[in-house]
Amino acid sequence: MKSHIAADLKTILHIPSEAKIIVHFSQNRSCSHPQLIGRLSGLFLSKVKWEDRNLVNTNGEYIVVGHYNVLSPGQYFIEIIVTMCTQLDVDVDPTNICMVDPAYHRLTQENATIDADIERAIRDDNSEIGFWFHNMKNRNSTPLYTRYQPNGCRLPENYGLEHCKGPIDVTRFAPYEFNFVHSFSLEEQLRGKSGRICYVGASHARVLTRFSNLIITKLQIQNFAAYHRDLRFAANLTQVVVKEMQNRCPKVVVGMGQWDVSRAVSRPTAFAE
Repeated sequence: MKSHIAADLKTILHIPSEAKIIVHFSQNRSCSHPQLIGRLSGLFLSKVKWEDRNLVNTNGEYIVVGHYNVLSPGQYFIEIIVTMCTQLDVDVDPTNICMVDPAYHRLTQENATIDADIERAIRDDNSEIGFWFHNMKNRNSTPLYTRYQPNGCRLPENYGLEHCKGPIDVTRFAPYEFNFVHSFSLEEQLRGKSGRICYVGASHARVLTRFSNLIITKLQIQNFAAYHRDLRFAANLTQVVVKEMQNRCPKVVVGMGQWDVSRAVSRPTAFAE
């Protein structure tokens, strides 16, 4: 169990008939309000969707309930990690809040599995546009654990370091492919249209812009392009910038926040700001 707060954990229960995961934390816990992410990996991928309201029972135990959906029953690897010990909302001051060290954030055992019994059918009225599936025969041999960058592993020249290899490796994602529920062609969607899509933000927005333009070039879509506006902090998204984006692009995707709460600033930006 790779977690600094393993002592806080009392039980993890799986109820196959309800496709439900229940996590019990003890009363005397060091992590007051554990924030969880859960994923099943196997023939299909499924995120565990945690209920908004967590419970505290008569014994003072903190209980988190989650639900999963898989398109086919069978054995799935399960990973549950703790990201932080405080629930973030608009009124929370993020100044002294830290993420749980990702080297020790996993609550589940290595190679932990569950047997999923309930099969979910894809319906026409389903809000999901598609699903991820494993395209190889040995799909049950390797769990899809969360990728992260340990200290000292951000730069490419350090990727080969022993403590970097496992956590940052991306080959674990290679066997998974995305299938749309209904037939979908980006080329057909954009045929006869023209314009730009603007991405506003820093590194993530920059990468999205680059890949969008690669897709547009590959599909030979005419009169369409992606544009990047570099902004690190929410305070930089001024009315002048907003007006510039409105004039340049009919569609704008804004992604920021990581710089506002990073160590690059003396005081994190509060949500209310």
